[in-house]
Amino acid sequence: MAQLKAKHEGQGWWTLAYGAEVVLQLDPALPRKGRPEAPPADFVLLTEGDDATLEDALDLLEAHPDAMLVASPEVCAAAARLQALPPERVMDLKAWGRARGAHLRITAVPLRIPLRAGLPVPGIEAVQRLMPRLGGLEAALRPPFASSRDILGFLVTFQEEVRVLFASAAFAGSAQVELLKEIAARSRVDLLIAAVEGSSVEGLIWATRILEPSTVLLYRREDPYALGAADQNLPIRYFIDALAEDDPELEVEVLGEGDSWTSAGVGAAGAGVGGCHPPPKTPPAGGGGGG
Repeated sequence: MAQLKAKHEGQGWWTLAYGAEVVLQLDPALPRKGRPEAPPADFVLLTEGDDATLEDALDLLEAHPDAMLVASPEVCAAAARLQALPPERVMDLKAWGRARGAHLRITAVPLRIPLRAGLPVPGIEAVQRLMPRLGGLEAALRPPFASSRDILGFLVTFQEEVRVLFASAAFAGSAQVELLKEIAARSRVDLLIAAVEGSSVEGLIWATRILEPSTVLLYRREDPYALGAADQNLPIRYFIDALAEDDPELEVEVLGEGDSWTSAGVGAAGAGVGGCHPPPKTPPAGGGGGG
């Protein structure tokens, strides 16, 4: 079995590499200044399609003429408005749609991200109950009070051996039990990659209970202590402790920017051996080492 490597590049951008066979870039966020050479890519997967992410995806696709874009039909259409791509380089997937490539299969999983992950929403629900009474104001007021937004998650199966679910922040709020049951009925999950946000562990706990991955990689998509956000986000240790309490055998790793995780195998044959590897520390110019 080839070695699987998962690397958190930062800002929700991940690289998945399966041996020397295939490299996936998920939600790329390329540096805006002093861009290095484009990283390798056979597939570029987008859970959503904001302008910055689309531009970075198109930059990767331009640097790698054989790479393919994998996203929802809406995101693929938005990408086409920015840059024409031959049809054979685009895989527009609806919910539960599948795409095959050399060494892998990609399944689009319909997920929802809480807009205020982990926070109670009784106020939002109260406003929504008032909507029918607001007449013409209903449409104008609905978007700010939406409690979630739809994204595509990706279930990537490598050589029918290792199955990775990239969920972004979909499990950062309340539990989506019926959806989780549907995912579990369709496929096993060996490795779960999930963003940690907000102040509720419920969604993540139920994701691991129902999907039963052998390994979970947690990460932050953004600064949890940005101005005005600190009181909305639990320290990541709370999520780790909750998972350990619920399933002491579950392997849980936290990957910061530049950290990577590798495993010789996390498939059905066993739990495999994995580990988190931080990037090397580079001492600042002019002396002093970093601790």
